[in-house]
Amino acid sequence: MLSMLCAMANLLLASITPSHPTSATDFSAYTSYCQQAAEDPEVFARFKASDVYQIVLEHVNYSQGKQYLDLIIAQSPEFLDHIESFRMNDSIGDPTVFDYAPIGRMSPTTLRYMKVASDLTILFGDLNGASIVEIGGGTEGSAKLFPTSTILKNTL
Repeated sequence: MLSMLCAMANLLLASITPSHPTSATDFSAYTSYCQQAAEDPEVFARFKASDVYQIVLEHVNYSQGKQYLDLIIAQSPEFLDHIESFRMNDSIGDPTVFDYAPIGRMSPTTLRYMKVASDLTILFGDLNGASIVEIGGGTEGSAKLFPTSTILKNTL
């Protein structure tokens, strides 16, 4: 099934021409910046702090992060036992971080990823061994959603 989905996605992507935007991220300033970050280690070291990058990702504010944290504490308090694993997402690209009690400094975007992980766990139960397909490259932030799991994650 997964190989069939990959093949379908590849056919779809091959049929898209540059005159037809493929996503909200298909604009030259963003794609050029991503190319620059991929090629220049100094740009990569701070890519999450870029205004251009923050148009698409890393635009979650302190207040939203606090709301995500409150929901995580309410519905998946066990996630706090693995906070350092989640925090690894903040070691890449110099994201904006804030102090949140009781977990300390963390990016509100990472808290959003944690909230998604919490929601998926509530909706589908134990995801150990599950296959999760994420469409789109991104920064693999969602790959860090399940730090204690052996989930197979594929990106199309």
